[in-house]
Amino acid sequence: MNQAALPYIAPLVVSAAFLVGLLAIAWRNRVDAIAPWFAATLVAFLVWTVGYMLEIASPTLGAKLWWANLQFIGIAVLPVAWFVVVWRYTGRGTSPRAVAAALCVFVGGSILMVYANPGGAFRATPSLDATASPASVVPDYGWYWTYVFMPVLYLLLLSTIALLAQSAWRDRQALYRRRYLLLIVAAVLPIAAGTLYILGLSPAASHFNPTTAVISVSGAIMACTLFRYRLFDIAPLARGAVVEYLADVVIVPDTSDRIVDFNAAARQLFPGLDRRSLGRPVAEVLAFHPGLLESIGQVTTGESARAMRWSPSCRFRSRAKDRRCRRRATSRSP
Repeated sequence: MNQAALPYIAPLVVSAAFLVGLLAIAWRNRVDAIAPWFAATLVAFLVWTVGYMLEIASPTLGAKLWWANLQFIGIAVLPVAWFVVVWRYTGRGTSPRAVAAALCVFVGGSILMVYANPGGAFRATPSLDATASPASVVPDYGWYWTYVFMPVLYLLLLSTIALLAQSAWRDRQALYRRRYLLLIVAAVLPIAAGTLYILGLSPAASHFNPTTAVISVSGAIMACTLFRYRLFDIAPLARGAVVEYLADVVIVPDTSDRIVDFNAAARQLFPGLDRRSLGRPVAEVLAFHPGLLESIGQVTTGESARAMRWSPSCRFRSRAKDRRCRRRATSRSP
């Protein structure tokens, strides 16, 4: 390997290792409907990163083009997988068949164009720039890249950001707005880095695309949203319509009894309950309410994630015995 390539490969190795760790985290959440698409986004990130790393390390034009073609699979899948994640996360359900078919055609057709390259549609006459250190490919992109792939890619990424921005605007719950904003940042970072590289304005070396190094930062932000704010626990739009406007107090713990959500009524009843309570144990946040904690503990030990519903007029109410308003904790699937 050319020693000049090491400074460029090192951050990509770190990025790839980080993405592998995130994939392991996504695997643990695989039962969720969004998790496979989130994992697909991470795999696309990883294929792009590893492919680019090996492209830089390769000494010949043929080897560099081989790895460049491989990484393009990740580049083609990435905006589609990310779009589907956001589409589902914002409560829109599965994609319409026409949209899903169009996305599949885009990915499959793009990969076919890369490997077949009919008439130089994707690359005309690529060459090797030996004056750069390390040597880099001059791709000489054709009409498909310029007039089809890149416009569609940017359209998908901007549509993804628009979905998140629209949901953030509509959601009155500040906690969920922060989730949307974090996801917007995760999407904007690689777009900004890639755009600067294309325009020749990147602060990195002119032949080095910093997008792949930035990808790990986007992955970290996604992971933060997933585990600090429990991305897959409940769709925000559905939650906003059902939970936020209940007169009863709703506090949602996860399987480890950490608070993952609560509504406006809970904030009014428990002044210490705020955004900093997310991810903290229920017993810690509600430490000044020992009677309440005792009631919860009698019926929630070992159960799966559930919402704790409490009516100030009836104390904890059992759904099965709601009319008698007995003071007891109940659990139900959120």
